[in-house]
Amino acid sequence: MTIEGLDEAKKNLVKLGNQLSRLREPALEAGSLIITNSAKSKVRVKTHDLQRSIHFQTLENTRIRTIVVVGPTVPYGRRIELGFSGVDRMGRKYNQRPYPYLRPAYYENKDLVEKEVFAVLELLPKVWR
Repeated sequence: MTIEGLDEAKKNLVKLGNQLSRLREPALEAGSLIITNSAKSKVRVKTHDLQRSIHFQTLENTRIRTIVVVGPTVPYGRRIELGFSGVDRMGRKYNQRPYPYLRPAYYENKDLVEKEVFAVLELLPKVWR
């Protein structure tokens, strides 16, 4: 049995993989922007420092994997999101209730994020031609 066009099919698959690698980061960043903006609108505002610190960042973008994270850069961002009970480093006792802003931003927008990511990835056939 002889299969014709196998070499061309392999070349096309490699080309498709390369294009997907190039579009994966912009697609994930587009979705991350939705979560970032939603989290900024949900966070409790006192001095705006936490709100201004919420952003997304690409940690890794290789041929096989892209990692984009959303979160605050201020150290107390986790404490606001999750709450805190106990003694801090300075010996002060706290029983601080959580004020979630990241998790609600994700859960309320995950369908929209998925649509946005796939909308960017739908550019793939146009780029591949």
